[in-house]
Amino acid sequence: HYGACGALKNISYGKDQDNKIAIKNCDGVPALVRLLRKAHDMDLTEVITGTLWNLSSHDSIKMAIVDHALHALTDEVVIPRSGWEREPNEDSKPRHIEWESVLTNTAGCLRNVSSERSEARRKLRECDGLVDALIYVVQSEVGQKDSDSKLVENCVCLLRNLSYQVHREIPHAERYQETPLAPANAAGPPAASCFGTKKGKDEWFSRGKKPPEDPGADTVDFPKRTTPAKGMILRVCAGLLLHSSPGEKR
Repeated sequence: HYGACGALKNISYGKDQDNKIAIKNCDGVPALVRLLRKAHDMDLTEVITGTLWNLSSHDSIKMAIVDHALHALTDEVVIPRSGWEREPNEDSKPRHIEWESVLTNTAGCLRNVSSERSEARRKLRECDGLVDALIYVVQSEVGQKDSDSKLVENCVCLLRNLSYQVHREIPHAERYQETPLAPANAAGPPAASCFGTKKGKDEWFSRGKKPPEDPGADTVDFPKRTTPAKGMILRVCAGLLLHSSPGEKR
């Protein structure tokens, strides 16, 4: 298994797209996932996730990885190897250092597929525990003053991609939309952005001189939370604070 996966990892590396497609056409992704679920050896897990990372750079394979490998990568690698626990206890501690190369491969793979389309991002956002474990890894690395690593880069860029257009792509997104302002003398509809309608400099500076007619006109009425934010709500907050296009690092 280790030798076979090593061969697949080698031939799937680089810009030769034909090899990647050939592996996909041989049902290579489901086969790698089945082996991943049975693998307990770190070296074997590393070469499996490395192969999936290589394959994830091809656009036509990204959704196959999302559909077949997302939950295996999350449940078998990201959550248990990060050290994050749903109910932390006194013995909870980061475990990502020992499995850093495996987690780097996995985060890199998910980073690539998260730039594919809104459906891929939706499935990643809804994958229970994924974002929490990624944030846990980043916090652990920062706490150990080791933030300049490929693992942190892949985790942060994956979180960035998941925040892309989150205000439009999450369920019931209409609840988070702002009401565009309609200036009386506007020649046409104002350009909208993630942060609401764009306003001219004169309007911004005039706010210091007189109050707007409707103080709540350009605010968003978010539902009040009674419990700490976690899981998907973290993506909502990130998406409203960060507006950028998804990127891919191969």
